[in-house]
Amino acid sequence: MIVNLTRSMATIASTTATTSTSQRLNNYSERIYEATMCSFLQHSRNLKVLRRTG
Repeated sequence: MIVNLTRSMATIASTTATTSTSQRLNNYSERIYEATMCSFLQHSRNLKVLRRTG
């Protein structure tokens, strides 16, 4: 949900803003996407470990 929102924001910005600004927004959305995915994967790993130990 959050990822889709940031991606669409970056897309809108890239069509209206200058190249440097849109590039910055794209990098920002990529970073948010990576952080979200990393935390999600870490969370699922933690759950698996908890299930095994519990």
